[in-house]
Amino acid sequence: MVADDAYDISGLLNNLYNENRTECSNFVSSLDVKTIAEKVSNISLEKGYLWGSFFDRLCCCAPEEWLQHLTKSLPRDALFAIARRCTADKCWEMAHVIKAFYWMDNDLGRDCLEIAMPAFCDLFGKDALAAYRDVGELEYYALGIPLFSTPRPTQRQRSLALQMFDAILPDIFAKQLVSCRFGDWEFYSRLLHWIAIVSRLTLQKFVDAIDWRSFDDAIGEMWKVPPRELRLLLRTLAMAKEPAAVSQFIRDHYRKSDVFDPMIVLICPDAAIHAAKSGRRIALDGHNGSDWELQAVALRAIDENDREVAKNVLRQNREHLIRSLTNLSLPDGMPLLIDIVEAIDQGFMLEIIQSIDSTECEEKWSRALKDHRSEERKAARDVIKRIHATRCDRISEMAKKLLSTVRYRQRGNSGKEG
Repeated sequence: MVADDAYDISGLLNNLYNENRTECSNFVSSLDVKTIAEKVSNISLEKGYLWGSFFDRLCCCAPEEWLQHLTKSLPRDALFAIARRCTADKCWEMAHVIKAFYWMDNDLGRDCLEIAMPAFCDLFGKDALAAYRDVGELEYYALGIPLFSTPRPTQRQRSLALQMFDAILPDIFAKQLVSCRFGDWEFYSRLLHWIAIVSRLTLQKFVDAIDWRSFDDAIGEMWKVPPRELRLLLRTLAMAKEPAAVSQFIRDHYRKSDVFDPMIVLICPDAAIHAAKSGRRIALDGHNGSDWELQAVALRAIDENDREVAKNVLRQNREHLIRSLTNLSLPDGMPLLIDIVEAIDQGFMLEIIQSIDSTECEEKWSRALKDHRSEERKAARDVIKRIHATRCDRISEMAKKLLSTVRYRQRGNSGKEG
């Protein structure tokens, strides 16, 4: 079997798995483990992606016992020899090989990365952003920064990542950051976020190297309504050990902006408060509209400094809050926002609840209570309980009825779950 055949088989396995997982598992378990393990010796980094796809699909489709047998049968010396041959221009291919074997054995995948590390360091040293585009997915599986849960990298994972980050020259990196097209700022922010999780001190080196005047020139007219890419980048830079330079940068230029989103507020609350006092808008939905905890924390930061400004911000965002409570879409984090709004101005919170369209919200609240994600169901129930507790006539009665009658039912399960 050559690399192209392996890739074709991976597609076949993928399709079979989607059609019938049991049949797919039975098919894989019928394969001879020793024969499959010997294929590792055929891997070449010119075709690393194709082989990586093959072993990756095997991991997904195989029954646990068969996969454990395969893992024990792998010729590790041959795999490590492949890692030793890796060069900077083959890191993309090597990353896919590492991914596949990481799913079989976490330590095996990281061993391969450690052996290939000189090539990865070379790649990051030449062009950090290009390197991140090539192999950045390593952070999600091999280096402890999962997409959908709290990152908790181990000491070894931090050490491996730091080797790559230490290969980046801060001065060159900073010049590339302020001279690139603004569309790349989101990718820079992702890389810098990874660096921040691993070591805020390392991130500080890159922040210290930035020429802020050149950065301001690059932003130009974008200050007026800062785009998502800029907001993400500034927020990530502010994760450094000493974020004062980023805060001061915003403080020096906030007068150029007509609108502030929660990210900018959190970096420099005093600038946002001054802006609000001069008539500029603080848009709680200015980042992505449903980042409730971010909105809540930003609002609290304003309130801790100036209660009257916080009340004005609430009035600015009245329609957003009514729409959000009506739709109850992805409400995880919304209970915190409600608590903070109520603490700032209880009368305003009651006004918002009384403005909800009961006809429109009944269907949407019912749907939220039956969401397949437990965290969203729990948040929806918490929000509706808070609304019920306000005793706002028809809306409170609607909330009471839904809380007592709507339950999530797992498919194929007649039991109830709240």
